[in-house]
Amino acid sequence: LSGLLLISTVASLGLIVQRVLRPIEGLVGTARKVSSGDLDARAPEVSGAELTALTDTFNRMVGSLENQINEVTDARERIAAQAEDLDRQRQQSERLLLNVLPASIADRIKGGESSIAESFPEVSVCFSDIVGFTAMSERIGARQVVDMLNEIFSLLDKLTEKHKVEKIKTIGDCYMVVAGAPDRSPTHAQQIAAFALDLQETLAQYSQSSGRDIAMRTGVHTGTVVAGIIGTSKMSYDLWGDVVNVASRMESTSLPGRIQVSDAVRVRLQDDYDFESRGTIELRNRGTMDTFFLTGPRDRDEAPT
Repeated sequence: LSGLLLISTVASLGLIVQRVLRPIEGLVGTARKVSSGDLDARAPEVSGAELTALTDTFNRMVGSLENQINEVTDARERIAAQAEDLDRQRQQSERLLLNVLPASIADRIKGGESSIAESFPEVSVCFSDIVGFTAMSERIGARQVVDMLNEIFSLLDKLTEKHKVEKIKTIGDCYMVVAGAPDRSPTHAQQIAAFALDLQETLAQYSQSSGRDIAMRTGVHTGTVVAGIIGTSKMSYDLWGDVVNVASRMESTSLPGRIQVSDAVRVRLQDDYDFESRGTIELRNRGTMDTFFLTGPRDRDEAPT
């Protein structure tokens, strides 16, 4: 009897180990794998209704957890992709903003300013216009006209960066820049003079290399302006004041390849540049004005003229 009892006990223990403990160890091992990140792990199949139900519940729980983690991962990837797309759109918007507005003005608008208007006691304004452009545009095709203007104005754009002057706008074949606004500068007259001289030299080189007989008239004046942002859908930074009108008149009455300036400009630059007297021109509502041609940097050993 003792032997039979011992055999029965051992058999029962073996059955318990096989039917209960080993499946539970399998569940524990699977749980450890899941906790370490292996969501593909599943508990082994077992016999017995209760343990089978427990195993099935555990495996469904792991499967549900895996699905939820996959959904969260997909959502994070979508959000990251949307964030990258928004960042690209933001960078593109900033580039477009910088194409139409000065950098300092664009920064102020991005900072929340909606109305920008300032007075500048002294700036220098320069206008340049292609001589005979209207007649030229009638002789060549529309595509050639646009290509030529793009080539010329692209060269001038590089000069604005070189001399730290601000391109305000182009009006047909006319190119307008200012020095001293929106970034105030005590050397605005020197900057605009250097730009104007470089413009004429660059255009002469372009005319020779392209085989086109192209020249520009240039005019410069110095004075007080009001500057600010106008428009909402197509904003622009512009200048207003008598100095703008006079600078435009300096350009329209100038000569091909020459830089005509007012006496106000000559006075500010006479220590640094040479001038040639042009005489007087008639300005509407202002009478006559003495004008000069800017010819180039002055030799330091020479006396002002």
